[in-house]
Amino acid sequence: MTLRAQDLLAVNVVHVTGEARPIDYYAATLGPTPLIFAVLEEETFVGLVDAQTASHFPGRIFLDLCHQVPCKPIAETTPLDEILREMDRQQQDVLAVVEASGRFLGAVSRSSIGDVLLTQSREQLRAMFHLVEVVMDLGIVSTQAVVLQKVVELGTRLIGARYGALGVLDDERPVAVHDDELAGATFD
Repeated sequence: MTLRAQDLLAVNVVHVTGEARPIDYYAATLGPTPLIFAVLEEETFVGLVDAQTASHFPGRIFLDLCHQVPCKPIAETTPLDEILREMDRQQQDVLAVVEASGRFLGAVSRSSIGDVLLTQSREQLRAMFHLVEVVMDLGIVSTQAVVLQKVVELGTRLIGARYGALGVLDDERPVAVHDDELAGATFD
């Protein structure tokens, strides 16, 4: 499945008017996730202001701040690889997402992309561990170490790991594979 902008929307976007000021949203900025301010005038998207810019100019109006760093919106159907290229091209960590009609839909940030990818990876790992349990219950494989090694191999392919270590955590119980458990095992 190809991820598109509509799948990667940030949840920390606050809609503001151009005449509002960051100081008016001070309490909301104290949360753990930095806010992204979407400046809208009569339902028309004007621009984005990140939390860092807002914090440097708390008394200025958002309309002035969003024009300091203009960003070109992307379509809701823009695929992930194009989003990342556009972020690099515009030198932005956040991009506005618009519908085909031009209506503002939300914003995609590098952080929201990471959150979605992490959630997907967790779901896929849970599915793999479920398959391990099914395979073990059916007695298809005699040693859990062989199955776990296959899960690690699939996991490294999933995240595109080339070298290093892959840690696998189980929410319910510890999982450990020791070298002596793998002695004599062969892997495809």
